[in-house]
Amino acid sequence: MRNPTEKGDAVQREHLAPEIAEERLDWFTCYIEPDGTQICVIRSACRSNDGIVLDRRTSQFLQLLLNEMAQDISIPFPQARQAVLRALRRAHNHRRPTE
Repeated sequence: MRNPTEKGDAVQREHLAPEIAEERLDWFTCYIEPDGTQICVIRSACRSNDGIVLDRRTSQFLQLLLNEMAQDISIPFPQARQAVLRALRRAHNHRRPTE
């Protein structure tokens, strides 16, 4: 099991904008579809009005990933959860056309 403070993590964070590198993210269900599928939003823990709404498929994928990670006690869940949320937000922002 890796220690989240290892040099590799610090180096990786250097490539992120300072406001994103240490920002804690949360996810919430923003809508439940008639079939029970939860549509999720990822947002900063300190800026509740700044979030991205995931599409149905990505919302399902997020929930699957978090559930699998939570079941594996060898994975440090808080750090892994943040990594997944950051990656999904980065992928979403990368796909968006520049304004």
